[in-house]
Amino acid sequence: PLKRNMLTKNNFIKPARCKNRATNINKGDFIMGEYAIRKSDGQEIKIGTCSSMYYLRYEDRKKVTSLNGNVDPCKDMGLRFRIPFVDEDHILPGEYEPFRGASLYGFEDTDLSESVGNIQIKHESGLLVNVNCYHGEKLPEKGIDFNPLWNGKAGYFYELRFIKTTKSGIKPIIGCRYCSKMWCCDWSDIMPYITDVELKKRFYDYAGDEFYSNLMP
Repeated sequence: PLKRNMLTKNNFIKPARCKNRATNINKGDFIMGEYAIRKSDGQEIKIGTCSSMYYLRYEDRKKVTSLNGNVDPCKDMGLRFRIPFVDEDHILPGEYEPFRGASLYGFEDTDLSESVGNIQIKHESGLLVNVNCYHGEKLPEKGIDFNPLWNGKAGYFYELRFIKTTKSGIKPIIGCRYCSKMWCCDWSDIMPYITDVELKKRFYDYAGDEFYSNLMP
């Protein structure tokens, strides 16, 4: 049986501050992000925003050269890298779609409801309601003029969003699909819920000794 490490509100990932404070103009819009030079063709590419490397895998970090004032994916600790989906192996660093998560069907943890998120519900009448999100663990509390119910509850709320470099190794980052709250956890917490065999093999490489030690009784 897995020696499961419970996720708690103490593992909540707080929004990061961007290292690069300069703004870049792209198609007329002002965008703050992190940029690097792709070594294969010398192109300047966007690799992410703040500590989230939306357009860069962990394996890609040596394929780019960091720019002054931007994060260095080879040296900076705590960066969150893109999940290495097998069907994206042909895509160059910087050219991935903005975001893609891996579903965690069946994953539940009531402790995560302590880290309350927020979602907005909009009605065609113009009514806009802010509602606490408990990530599918429970409904928001009933109140005056408010009676929450499930009407075809979503099949899953949690997904694997990133992998993160830490002093203790590479860790998975999971998040709520609906309010975007995120937490850092251990590989043993989520590995049983990864159904893609090839992707799972890659996660075993990231996990290394940490995963196998948690399999011990």
